[in-house]
Amino acid sequence: MAALFYLMAQNKPGPYQTLATELHRKGQLKIGDYMVKPHSAAEDTMYELKPSDDRFMNLEMSEVDWIVLAVSRSSESSLAFDGLGTGSTDQLKSVNWPGLMADLTKAIGGFEQVESVDTSMFGVVVKKSIFGQIHDAFSDSDITSLIEIDKLHQSGKKIMLMIDANMLAQVSSHSLGDISKSHWIVYEGNLELFDKDGKPTKKTSDVLKIKFLAYSWGSDPQTSEKYAATTGVKSVLQSMVSFRTNGISKETWKSTYYGYISAN
Repeated sequence: MAALFYLMAQNKPGPYQTLATELHRKGQLKIGDYMVKPHSAAEDTMYELKPSDDRFMNLEMSEVDWIVLAVSRSSESSLAFDGLGTGSTDQLKSVNWPGLMADLTKAIGGFEQVESVDTSMFGVVVKKSIFGQIHDAFSDSDITSLIEIDKLHQSGKKIMLMIDANMLAQVSSHSLGDISKSHWIVYEGNLELFDKDGKPTKKTSDVLKIKFLAYSWGSDPQTSEKYAATTGVKSVLQSMVSFRTNGISKETWKSTYYGYISAN
């Protein structure tokens, strides 16, 4: 969800400010025919929350980020997501499924042209199955998709990639359990593909390492810096430094990339 609001704050700052301020003032906002408000079973907890409460402090989030992210996600939750849990059940509640993200990109984000590619739940499950492993071993279609994503980015499209978080740790995995780690990042270009000798290549079958810039975990795509929610002190997010500078293997890309949403 943070990926969507990163794009919204960049490209539609007025509507983003309205969303944040109205959710803070009233706890809800109607955008066209769409109502953003907490799930009915979670609203008392969310409305009564104070920034000084331990449950909120433990999240280490800024108030404005929590209000926008938690309320928007809670409004679409069938499991009464309240934006305060940290356990595995809460992670499942907060997973931003592909159909949901595409709908919210239009309804809340205000983007008119939205296309979702290779993000069906069936496709996500197949990706992590033995069939996905066999496909990845013999096909370079995911690398071809990345090249197409870069072209869309260069044309001005805003791109959110659906991945599992193992990608950012440079881990290759086909475990079905990884679906609970589903994560959206914003593709920010600067794609580089390298062969076995570390030389740039455009031939998909020769690619062994991949580099590109991305927004994730609140860090600057160019510098990997982020601000601490409680102190405002800027620091470097080391995991994103490693992702940005070292890149990932083609195996990691293939096994942790699901699909993308383009918006304009």
